[in-house]
Amino acid sequence: MHEKTIAKKVADSLQLIGDKYHTLLEIGPGEGSLTQFLMELNTNLHLIEIDTDLIAKLKDSFPTLADKIFNVDF
Repeated sequence: MHEKTIAKKVADSLQLIGDKYHTLLEIGPGEGSLTQFLMELNTNLHLIEIDTDLIAKLKDSFPTLADKIFNVDF
């Protein structure tokens, strides 16, 4: 629960820049703890995840981002 509270605070802090920036890149989303809150922002969100095992989970959890999830090393 503590992790979700922190993730929500991070996403909320980005709310202030939402009008200035239209694209957001999350590097290393893991299982998507922060991603779920970043999706609430009005941005063009992309994810970069190196762990191939997490790619399918991310695509299942966030189907609207499926074509914006990249399995590459940053």
